[in-house]
Amino acid sequence: MQIIENRNHPEQAYKSCLGILNFEKKVGRERLINACKRALDFKIYRKS
Repeated sequence: MQIIENRNHPEQAYKSCLGILNFEKKVGRERLINACKRALDFKIYRKS
């Protein structure tokens, strides 16, 4: 939800979410989930 709340426009949030889903295809679900948990712990809400 932080990604959606931190974007000014719905299109930006949508593209960010698509990017995360595409990243899952590259690294796998388990690694993505662990990365998301870690990002939330550090309050990092953007992909660099």
